[in-house]
Amino acid sequence: MAVMERYLIFSLGEDFFAFEAGDIGEAFDYQKVYPLPLAPECMLGLINRLGNPFALVDISPLIKAERPKNSRAITLKDPEEKIAIAIDDVVDIAEIHDREKTLLNDADALAKSRFKYNSRDVTALNLEAILRSLEEEIESIGDDH
Repeated sequence: MAVMERYLIFSLGEDFFAFEAGDIGEAFDYQKVYPLPLAPECMLGLINRLGNPFALVDISPLIKAERPKNSRAITLKDPEEKIAIAIDDVVDIAEIHDREKTLLNDADALAKSRFKYNSRDVTALNLEAILRSLEEEIESIGDDH
């Protein structure tokens, strides 16, 4: 029996990416970014979402995608993680069968699998690996100072 998983599919430039929908809190447009001094390139600054500060991060250099051009973000569902990821647009929330995915073998890789959505290639990202990479980048800035 095939297992179905729900994915939030989003765009960065012309490319489509996805996170497991259960890991995402919400998607929204933001108005202003408050830059942080000495922050790494991936850290765009802080944004205000309903009175709560979120660190706005750009994952495009990690996944070799175009930088986001729109003022949209997705937040993580984990209330401890006050992180928003800059994106261009939410494409859809889709249920994908396991048999439709091509799994990628490296557990530490930033991408977990690939699948087709409306004849477009989508890369399903490994959220844990991306968060580890962001943390390493932020920690390396502290080592430089």
